[in-house]
Amino acid sequence: MWIKLEVLADQLKVSWGHGTGDFSDPYFIGPKSLETVAAKLRDELKRMAVWARSSDPAQRWAGLTALAKAGSDVRYELFNDRQNRERIRDVETWIADVYQGGVRDLAIQADSSVHVPWGVIFDGAIPREYAPPSNALDASEVVKNEMAAFGGFWALKYRLSATPSGDRRPPSRMTRPRKTFGLLSLVNKDIQTQIEADLGESKYREFCELLSPPVGIAYNLDTCQDMIDKSQQVDILFHFLGHHDKDLLDLGSGGKVDYTDFSRLLDSLTEREYVRGAQPCGLLFVNGCESAVGDEDFTLRSETKRPALSGIIATESVVRRTYAAEFGLRFLKAMVLGGETVANTMDQLHHDPALWPESLLYGCYARPEYCIEKPAAPAGVPSAAASADAVAAS
Repeated sequence: MWIKLEVLADQLKVSWGHGTGDFSDPYFIGPKSLETVAAKLRDELKRMAVWARSSDPAQRWAGLTALAKAGSDVRYELFNDRQNRERIRDVETWIADVYQGGVRDLAIQADSSVHVPWGVIFDGAIPREYAPPSNALDASEVVKNEMAAFGGFWALKYRLSATPSGDRRPPSRMTRPRKTFGLLSLVNKDIQTQIEADLGESKYREFCELLSPPVGIAYNLDTCQDMIDKSQQVDILFHFLGHHDKDLLDLGSGGKVDYTDFSRLLDSLTEREYVRGAQPCGLLFVNGCESAVGDEDFTLRSETKRPALSGIIATESVVRRTYAAEFGLRFLKAMVLGGETVANTMDQLHHDPALWPESLLYGCYARPEYCIEKPAAPAGVPSAAASADAVAAS
């Protein structure tokens, strides 16, 4: 299923469809109204840093309720064609029918001026009073209860992705060969040192091994540029780990990268002479911990509208360093080692009870089909598929 939002004068034209067909005619909403409620939703996201790790289930429930209310307001304005209420009812019925038929994929194509945290839009009735699980002392039961009650968040309800309008690249181009893939990490070294304690020795070792060449780790802009110039890898997953403040990527002792520097870096990454004839396609993962990326990140997202990039994974608001480390490790494992698509990776992380509710802070602004071919099994070790065939034959 897909939704397209296009700017027409002082209106937004909204179209829904499935596959290659539209659902009947579009409807029209007010961009200012949508912008206003989206800003309020972002305000609620910023408050998550206060209640997300609370040991008081009632406080968490109140925070989730407030977030769901703000998300529900955005959903209302997204369907608020004041001149054609009957059309809206038809569209909502069609969406419900398609969803009930088993379709969970929702691809959003929006004009670059539309800035909405899509994953925290909320469908359905908002839970009001706190309803504790039967065993309220069991933390896992508390989380399970919350995820069931607040399953109307789009990040849970749908396998969600958002990309700029006009991206017509075929899905086949989104699966990239393993031999041309490279992971380039621009990292705040102070943060990397601190997350060793966050992750623990074993996970930290695993994290460092993931960041090994190709292409490797850079702790400042000059080293990053040098790695780009020397690398012959075509399809680059560019991973940033550090602080983010407005239009600055903070590398601590490695300096700061402003919007212009970042844009030039992407130019050099995507316009290298070596890759011009290779039709490369990379991905950005901006893991800005302990800083509110959200609105300020909009300029970074707009920079990904390049033929050599599939999009960006970024945070919608403040993210704790400890959490950013865990989410980043799991995201990179799924993409680099697991060969998962962006959509499947984000869907799995959004539904992981161990990452709830802060997983809602991460948005997928990339082509959902994008993936790197899974690495081949080591010599003498059968693949999972081969093992399954052997078991079936026995």
